[in-house]
Amino acid sequence: MAEHHSRPRGSPAADLEENRYANGLLRSRFGVSPPLPFTHGPAFWAKAALAAGVKKSGLLKGFRYDREVTWKLDPKAASKMSPLAQSYFR
Repeated sequence: MAEHHSRPRGSPAADLEENRYANGLLRSRFGVSPPLPFTHGPAFWAKAALAAGVKKSGLLKGFRYDREVTWKLDPKAASKMSPLAQSYFR
């Protein structure tokens, strides 16, 4: 599970989030393996521009990642999860 909180622009946390978003784009869309996230310098500003351009243009609006669901929550089970008889995508 993931949780997303918006942060004020220009804060170190927002800069890191923007950098991670751009790194994800580079990995998934372009097959490039960027180095660890930098929150300063020309590499950061190039990635920030890439992320902003993709967000504003709406290039990822149609992109959907289907996840296969293979288990369900079950409070009676020891692990609190039970496998499904038939998996499905959501």
